[in-house]
Amino acid sequence: MPNTPERWLQGQIHILVQGDGERFLHLAAVERLSLHGVVRRADGLTARVQAKDGAKLRKVLRGAHCTLRILDRRGLPFLLAFFTRRPILPLMAVCLITALFLVSSLIFRVQVTSMEPLPAGDRQQILEVAAENGLYPGRLISQVDLESCQRQISRAFPELFFVEISRRGVTLEIRVAKRTDISPAQQPLAPGDLVAACDGVITQVLVRKGTPAVQAGDTVVQGQVLIYGWQDPMGAVAADGIV
Repeated sequence: MPNTPERWLQGQIHILVQGDGERFLHLAAVERLSLHGVVRRADGLTARVQAKDGAKLRKVLRGAHCTLRILDRRGLPFLLAFFTRRPILPLMAVCLITALFLVSSLIFRVQVTSMEPLPAGDRQQILEVAAENGLYPGRLISQVDLESCQRQISRAFPELFFVEISRRGVTLEIRVAKRTDISPAQQPLAPGDLVAACDGVITQVLVRKGTPAVQAGDTVVQGQVLIYGWQDPMGAVAADGIV
């Protein structure tokens, strides 16, 4: 029969009985000795008995003239007895659990990472701001407000458009991204039309974006729309092309 929580709390002994097994089982029934998981083997009979039934077991063994070999002891009473004989083990277990808790809760390292090259001086300044807000090695992670630290770093470095602090084991990683300066020539153009810079005759029209307003052979004057700033299904666009 499977072990139950009640049997585990009371303690259970796995025994091997050698001798007259039939007489042993008969006397066990007479003495109301509860046996579980009885199995007949070539070398005897195995069963499980509750630790509290030790006196009954000895009486039945004497009456049946059988010998006993204990195969296993399981349950709370035996576990407590084991630790009582070895008091250092519970203390070591508590120390180990405490050490694991500290290792998983302490900040051992803080590093700054960026997808783009970041000067060492900038990294150091970010680490200094983080330390001012409590983010430095040796502190408990639970004592640091990571969201507040992110905001403070963003305020201290306006050139950063992205700041995120994440935990990687015992390391806290500050991931940042700097704003990239874009030259005026690279700035995206606002939606609008492309117009003629002077009077002339159209010889060729190549439209990149927008809708052509003229075609080859047309005569145009300065300021006349050459390509409309509209393109289906994109809608309003910055007209672009070669005319």
